[in-house]
Order: sequence, then C-alpha cells, then structure tokens
Amino acid sequence: MTGDDTITATGTVGGSGSVPGTDQNSSVTKTWKDGGCTSTNMKKKGKTKAANNCDPPKKKKKKGKKSKKKKNSDKCGGVAVMMLTYLGDGTNRVVMVTTKGTAVPGSPFTVSKNSTFTIDATGLSKGKLESSTIVSIMSGDSVDIHTSCSKPINLGDIHGDFKITGLTLLP
Repeated sequence: MTGDDTITATGTVGGSGSVPGTDQNSSVTKTWKDGGCTSTNMKKKGKTKAANNCDPPKKKKKKGKKSKKKKNSDKCGGVAVMMLTYLGDGTNRVVMVTTKGTAVPGSPFTVSKNSTFTIDATGLSKGKLESSTIVSIMSGDSVDIHTSCSKPINLGDIHGDFKITGLTLLP
C-alpha cells in the first residue's frame, strides 16, 4: 500500500456471533489507510455513529464570559510629554519635531550622541501630541512616531536614531 491507498469493507452484522448491541438491521463500514489510520461507521436503524482516529482531537470550548483584551488606547488619552535620547553619531545635529504639521514648543533641538531632549506638548492647543509625531534630523533621516496610543508606545522603544526614555500619558 502507498500513502494514498484505502481499503474499505462494508457488511451487515447480525445473527449468531454478531457484534453486541447490533441486530440484523445494522451495518458496519471499516476503512483502513496506510499508516494505521482507521475509521468506523456503524449504522443502526437509520442512525449513524462514527468513530475516527484519523482526525485531530477537537478542542473543547471554554464556557463563561469572553475576556476582552484592553487596547492600549483604553489606558491612555494621548502623549503629553515624551523624552527622546539621540543614539546617532557624535556629531551635533539639529532636530525638528512636528505634530500634525505644527512645530512643538522648543523645536528645533540641538542634540549629540546620547543626549536627551524633551518634547512637551502641554503648550499645544489640545495639550497632547497628535497621532503622528515626526522627528527629523536636519539634512538627514526622519522618523514617524505613533503617539495617539491606539498602538503601543513604551519606554525603551527605538525609532530610527531615537529611543523613548520618558513618557507622560494623559488619562
């Protein structure tokens, strides 16, 4: 037999030496597949019972309330203050920070390797950073940091050459 071969035998069971619990109206179908996989269907008076060791076991469903996973947005109403540490080279760089096209107070910042600067949005009209905060190194790369809290934002997150080292989240 190859992996795709199947042998099926069907017959009526009954009379002397019959399978216990069956009668003349019962039939049994057995299927053997290569690798020892078997299935048995027993039909008795129009009802079919099936036993199959070929299928993976069914997972039991847990009863009770389904727990809702809290979104990060449930935990915060936005970012009011964010501290970033510049991880780039040792050269002084000028960094511009904008949120929805508006420069944040104190921007542009002059940074060097491992220096930290604070982006304080409490002076903005909404008192928080918008959903997207762009941090741009003048004459270099820029990164977009998602700051609406609909996606996780955590201490230690690294975005390009910047690491988040401080956060003040609004309730």
